[in-house]
Amino acid sequence: MAKTFGDGTPYGDPSWYASVYHSRYYKQTHEEWRARCRKFVEDDILPGVSEWEVNKKVPRDVYVKCYEAGLLPCVVGAQSGAYDLVPAEAPKDFDYFHELIFIDELARCASGGVLWGLIEGLQIGFSPLLF
Repeated sequence: MAKTFGDGTPYGDPSWYASVYHSRYYKQTHEEWRARCRKFVEDDILPGVSEWEVNKKVPRDVYVKCYEAGLLPCVVGAQSGAYDLVPAEAPKDFDYFHELIFIDELARCASGGVLWGLIEGLQIGFSPLLF
């Protein structure tokens, strides 16, 4: 893997952030997905998170942007078939590591309210409807 994420603080970043880390599970597709998720968080979440915390509300257009970025269906689970229900492209070889990566990147906003407000209702409430 070519790209390194994080700031390189020893024992401060997850090991999979480092380009020297090797796993047979964490592949190129995960690295590309992390970059896609990070771009969304940096462009569409971080600029407004403080205001949303004060207002105690995530604006509706953020959900739309998350969906349009092709990220929102991933929180329903890799085996759910959520990407089959919407015109969004799942990452190649979509698995639970992709879901974990999205949640990990979204958590960088440091707001449990935004994290829960954006994905947890869908993650908890929609999955049972699919099965």
